[in-house]
Amino acid sequence: MLSEEWSRSRYWLCHFLHNRHERESVDWESPVIVADPMQAALSQWLSESDACLIDQRNWLIETAADKLSNDPALVQSLRLFVKEELYHEELRHEALNRLGATVKPRASKKAAKRIWIALRRHLGVRFELSVILLRQVVSITNWRLISAATDDQAILKVSEEVLRDKVAHVSFLTEKLTTEFAEFNFIRRNIRRLRLRMMCAAAIACGAVFQGKLLAASGVSRWQFARQCWLRFEKLLETMVPYQRDQLAEELTRQREEPYRADERVA
Repeated sequence: MLSEEWSRSRYWLCHFLHNRHERESVDWESPVIVADPMQAALSQWLSESDACLIDQRNWLIETAADKLSNDPALVQSLRLFVKEELYHEELRHEALNRLGATVKPRASKKAAKRIWIALRRHLGVRFELSVILLRQVVSITNWRLISAATDDQAILKVSEEVLRDKVAHVSFLTEKLTTEFAEFNFIRRNIRRLRLRMMCAAAIACGAVFQGKLLAASGVSRWQFARQCWLRFEKLLETMVPYQRDQLAEELTRQREEPYRADERVA
């Protein structure tokens, strides 16, 4: 991780502080208008949707606070980022109640999951941010499918809220990782591109396999879902680790010279 303060930290802190006070209410009392196939699929997806791994997020904040103590605005931005994820969990629970379903209790961590979490912690904050980013890319695709496939006003409002936040999350993570990868030489940058592509392919494959009912109810094939996720990821990859150094220099210059510019990237 970079040792100096990131020029965009204060912009993102202002964004998250403002965003927490701009929540629109959801009318949970409105009539439920969800077709049977979508209701069953959506209930299953929401009940099994990964909770935001609170232990891992707490580790992320504690580690960032220790290693990035000279950039308090970034540390506080990460805290507020996690709070928004917790808010999404609340919306998920309310949506499940509306659909007459409940959150499945979390199973105890399997050995493979414990090893994966330990590996992520060993690889550090930069790797963890990359994992979160790729999960957000897949999640955005899911929520957009839901938004397009339902007429239920409460579910649509939840989709709008979650999508608005997640698009900002992707922009936040992409910008930060752009500065982190900028210090790499040519060989490390190409290795990082390859690793990110492999990680994204794994995340998309998991989504396509385990979300079959939701995709079928949305009228989208696994191939279409994977293609949407991949195209979104490739666009972000060309910002984070571009082949052209001039493109990277231009992005870093914008961050440094216009730290409070509104982010217009669409995830």
